[in-house]
Amino acid sequence: MTKRGAAFEWARCRKYPPTAVRYVEGERDEVGTFTWMLDLIREGDAWRVGRSLTVNTNSSREQEVVAELRGMRFDSTRQLAAELVPLVDELLELPAPE
Repeated sequence: MTKRGAAFEWARCRKYPPTAVRYVEGERDEVGTFTWMLDLIREGDAWRVGRSLTVNTNSSREQEVVAELRGMRFDSTRQLAAELVPLVDELLELPAPE
């Protein structure tokens, strides 16, 4: 398995709320590319958090969701910061696809 590193992206536009996407990507010859995804979506003063493990078994760039953890909502950035490390740990404990 190879890990291709991590990436951080901010998406800001009028149509969608500010969103941070954080991911770690890996690849196995027999599986393809897989990604642990963390989505942080701003909702006023609050944050909505989504976490999933996806796999792309071909070159179509379509991601198949292998596992999705329960979504969370935090009323403040302080509350999000206090809980973020355990949320990421739980996501990264999901095993890579075989």
